[in-house]
Amino acid sequence: MARRKIIKIDQSRCNGCGECITACLESAIELKDGKARVISDSFCDGLGACLAVCPEGALTIVERDAEVFDLQAAKEHQGRSKEEKSVVMVSPCTSPMTLHSHFNVL
Repeated sequence: MARRKIIKIDQSRCNGCGECITACLESAIELKDGKARVISDSFCDGLGACLAVCPEGALTIVERDAEVFDLQAAKEHQGRSKEEKSVVMVSPCTSPMTLHSHFNVL
């Protein structure tokens, strides 16, 4: 553990749009129960590429004790997430929904 900058997601402001997921280069964010959440502190580099895309302002950078960013673990997670990819579909008329598709990786 180390004191460092990391993303914080305000669940009360998150509308589940998934914009932060596509903006996160480390794939550290996922949708769970219709809300964005950081999968693991070790996947989040704390740089905040996701902040600007959130239409609700639900993401902030805080400084707190957290697992050290682990680039290798983040890359391994990205490799696994390519095998089972979640596609977030958003329509202005409905709530966001997540469809899970399984892809064979050659």
